[in-house]
Amino acid sequence: MQFKRKSVVYMVSAILALLGMAWSVVDTNRNVTYAPTAPTPATGNVIPYNNHGKTVFITRKEDLLQAWGPIGWLIWHFSDQGGS
Repeated sequence: MQFKRKSVVYMVSAILALLGMAWSVVDTNRNVTYAPTAPTPATGNVIPYNNHGKTVFITRKEDLLQAWGPIGWLIWHFSDQGGS
């Protein structure tokens, strides 16, 4: 079976996108799981985040990833689809 170069590139990028999303979810959940339960200005953990009923404090970077990460994944994934 002969594969076209573009379809192989698409398949590899789709697999990498899925692996990247899975890794970032695991990484984010690990950070949230071990986040302090009281604000810690020295480490930047000052933004409250409700983690399944338990309030933890995350950093500004983690907050931005929680809010904008999924949108970035979708834009990246759908940006080069279609075409010939």
